[in-house]
Amino acid sequence: MISSAYGGCPKDIGYLAVIEKAGACKWDKHATFPQFLYAKDNTYTTWEEENFDRADYMAIFISS
Repeated sequence: MISSAYGGCPKDIGYLAVIEKAGACKWDKHATFPQFLYAKDNTYTTWEEENFDRADYMAIFISS
């Protein structure tokens, strides 16, 4: 999780979350796993407000 703030389910704010199993929050519950969630609009989101999209894959690229 790449967070801006972590304050319990309704106050969890972030940019990216990788969900591997169901958790206690509403935004942690999905039909399949893993889930790659990312904030819309090039800014952070409050996860409970569901202002996020899902990605099918995630890749990390490093350049030197």
